[in-house]
Amino acid sequence: MIKPCFVFAVSILLLVSCGSDKTAQKQEEKTAINKEKDAGIYGYESGMVETHFGDTKNKEILFFDKWGTESACFTYSENRATGEVILSAIKIQKGGTSYLIDPVEKTGLKMENAFGQADLGDAKKILGYQEERKLEMLGSHVVGTENISGKKCKVWKDDAEEMGLTTYTHEGLVLKTIIDMFDEDIISEATEIQLNIDIPKEKFEIPKGIKF
Repeated sequence: MIKPCFVFAVSILLLVSCGSDKTAQKQEEKTAINKEKDAGIYGYESGMVETHFGDTKNKEILFFDKWGTESACFTYSENRATGEVILSAIKIQKGGTSYLIDPVEKTGLKMENAFGQADLGDAKKILGYQEERKLEMLGSHVVGTENISGKKCKVWKDDAEEMGLTTYTHEGLVLKTIIDMFDEDIISEATEIQLNIDIPKEKFEIPKGIKF
């Protein structure tokens, strides 16, 4: 049975994007044109983004294909006492289903996506640039642009007084977030980005031995 703290952590992760891995075969990066752009969760056909959190070893690695309708996000957490880093959570999305996995406890949750997401046709005008739509729902608005890791990003800000959120998105990908919590900034930022690359199919496979 999945622990409540794991479910809570996963729900928080759904509000921010994830990251990458070194095993993806890098190809020449080029501008992608999505003929069904409103349907693509991201503006690139495939890619990987590695995101680090503050001065810790915590990180997320996102792989995606088919304009983001197929994705896998791996979360690594640091034990600050020992310095050990472990794979602590996996979220896989494919075929219209989300799998939230605790690789430590070998348990998982399986959820059917409300709007399909099995292909671009099902997703059109519903899932397009999903992260930006979440930001709009949370009350954020675009205040300008800025370059993050060489990518031109929209800068989103909300109007919260106690816990402000600033998010930087590039073609639907979240490349940086700043949470201003009681005058202390909590920052996550992409440190490696590879776009339009071949993603190994095994990245989207459910690990063996997981009980749903």
